[in-house]
Amino acid sequence: FETALVVASVIFAACLLGIIVAPLLSEAHLSAKALEIINDARSLVTGLAALTLGLLIATANSSFEEKSKEIKHEATDAILVDRLLRDYGPQADRAREELRIAVQNELDRMNEARRPGVDAKQIFGTVRSGNIRSEILKLSPNNDREAWLKTTALAAAQDFVTSRWRIYHEMNSSIKWPLVYVAVFWIAAIFFSLGIKTPRNIFPVGGMLIASLAMAGAMYLMFEMDMPFQGFITVSAAPLE
Repeated sequence: FETALVVASVIFAACLLGIIVAPLLSEAHLSAKALEIINDARSLVTGLAALTLGLLIATANSSFEEKSKEIKHEATDAILVDRLLRDYGPQADRAREELRIAVQNELDRMNEARRPGVDAKQIFGTVRSGNIRSEILKLSPNNDREAWLKTTALAAAQDFVTSRWRIYHEMNSSIKWPLVYVAVFWIAAIFFSLGIKTPRNIFPVGGMLIASLAMAGAMYLMFEMDMPFQGFITVSAAPLE
């Protein structure tokens, strides 16, 4: 949110700079031909900025969707392990309890990661779920059916653990910050050129302020989706619940 506010301030400041500079320019600088060239240049930069901003948002959204899918995949593995262990019989009750504890710990970590100022990656790195596999390995099958259930449950438990570590390793930011800096510079240049032609009264200046906030809002959504376990836009814990 703070970064988005900085972006809005930079963009609007560029517009105000254009408004301040405009009266200092001679008529030659503001001739029809000069303004036509500025409009052409602005159209080119606008296209580049739109493409870059769209790419950044698409990248953040793709990262968000990928982590959401991993949560669903992890929940599916947990359900499968539980069903297999339940079919195995009472001997697997301890393994099922370890699975329940692991899922509950995962939910607790997700809720804790939503708190402001918390390092989500550090929190998820403290989750331990190796006891599930240990308890499954302790099972002693008495027939082929139980042997198959044990082997399949062990493989599914491994997938469950792997999904969690995959989420952990994908917590790094997917945003390419040099692209963000360049996009902000381009947008600021666009608003500066618009500021040169903006009349000095409250309505057009207010409109430029709203436009600045709109651009910063797009950046805010991008930052939010890039951090899917923190902030206001987070991945749903419903599958694990």
